[in-house]
Amino acid sequence: MSRAKLLYFNPLIDRSLDRFELHAFVGAFPVILLAGAFMADVASLYTVQAVWRPIAMWLLSIGLIAGGVAALTGALSYVNNPAARTVLGWGHSIGMSLALLLVCVNIAVRLSEPTKVVTPTQIGISTVTFLLLLIAGLLTGELVFRLRLNKPALTVAV
Repeated sequence: MSRAKLLYFNPLIDRSLDRFELHAFVGAFPVILLAGAFMADVASLYTVQAVWRPIAMWLLSIGLIAGGVAALTGALSYVNNPAARTVLGWGHSIGMSLALLLVCVNIAVRLSEPTKVVTPTQIGISTVTFLLLLIAGLLTGELVFRLRLNKPALTVAV
């Protein structure tokens, strides 16, 4: 019984982890972390407990770092994969970049307002960030499932 082995044009940058793009793997982490920050803000709003503010701050900070790594892998994938250079790809890139910019603003606001609970400004920024993540996530689904962006470049039998 022979197994098919996948060959890629640039396995170090464009493709990794068997047949999936590295960006598709790394890109999930900032979305999960930033959605968790939004949920921590909502929990802080409803419970009025001080424990949620540092949790949200940590999630935002780690989400920003993970978002930077995902942006780097996405840019490399964009350069190496012509299928990503569509209107959906631009929409995904712009939406995620705006979300990361809002995370920077949210962190700056949180550092300038040393309150024990989440303020309406902070929850507003988190809500807009979460909505941007939802829209960019829908564009991601279109890129991956309709345009088959993570489809392997070449398959040969070994």
